[in-house]
Amino acid sequence: MPKTHRFGINYRSRLVTGACLLYGLLAGASTAIACEIPVFRYALERWEPDPYVALVLHEGPLDAEQQQAVDRLHSARQGRGGALNLEVRTIDVGQPLDEVDRMNLRGRE
Repeated sequence: MPKTHRFGINYRSRLVTGACLLYGLLAGASTAIACEIPVFRYALERWEPDPYVALVLHEGPLDAEQQQAVDRLHSARQGRGGALNLEVRTIDVGQPLDEVDRMNLRGRE
């Protein structure tokens, strides 16, 4: 004979009923809070991407051909609506490095 509460309710059926109600509440809450726009789509459409950083390391002044290559990278970034997501930095390793250049080179050795 199953144990019953003083009002005649079976403990097992009460437990199953409570678990079903809890599951229904949790399942209903998760669908009610869900957003219609996926997070990745929101990010792709609204967040500005960080640029890639191209470090041009040289010792002494750049010759004409090297400077022309760096200028092409700069113009590709600025031309056609900024089609190239790239920030170009030139660093003369023959000169003392400032704080920004040291931070750029850290971890890239």
